[in-house]
Amino acid sequence: MNAIVRLFVRLAAVGFRLYCWTVRPTIVGAAVLVWQDESVLVVEPSYQRWLAVPGGHVGRREDPRVAAARELREEVGLSVPAETLVNLGVFVVHHSNTEDHVHVFACAMPGGQSVDVDRREILS
Repeated sequence: MNAIVRLFVRLAAVGFRLYCWTVRPTIVGAAVLVWQDESVLVVEPSYQRWLAVPGGHVGRREDPRVAAARELREEVGLSVPAETLVNLGVFVVHHSNTEDHVHVFACAMPGGQSVDVDRREILS
């Protein structure tokens, strides 16, 4: 079942890249740097070939801080109150025929919690 979901995620990523190539949209995203001691949490997405930090799309009327907390919970199973995320700023990145506005936040690794990936969207 996980293999089927991973295939769907990869196909969706290819479809999104085709959409970006034709429409050239502006995208709003959120990312979270999770610190523990001297390390930062990185994930291996199933739909791209490089490591990343937890994060994703910000909905049309969604607050970026709330979206960052949601993505952290969905991708790695960490529950952090949105108001505790430290705002590091908005970075504009031009790539893959898009203009990506990424709201970046930071937090310490929540005590008593551990990373839990579903092996579908996030492999490790």
